[in-house]
Amino acid sequence: MKPLDFVKTQKGNIALITEIEYFDGISQASIEFLEGNVNERSAWWYENELEVINSLPLILSLSLCHQSGQGRENAENSFPLNKGKEVDK
Repeated sequence: MKPLDFVKTQKGNIALITEIEYFDGISQASIEFLEGNVNERSAWWYENELEVINSLPLILSLSLCHQSGQGRENAENSFPLNKGKEVDK
């Protein structure tokens, strides 16, 4: 879970992570919903409350990479989704 990851809440709403803060060593995210007025909080979400479904940097790099060579591999290595994994501070 990191800034610019797209996530799904337990209620099924889609949002973009805007900020990560660490409280007592536990990461929590602030998010911006894509649908506008959603009846859920915008901060602070624990990692187990959100499902990472994609990443804006990954989407952009995959759409711009050269089709031949290692462009896709480089993009996926540079911007991993880290589903269910803690990201280094």
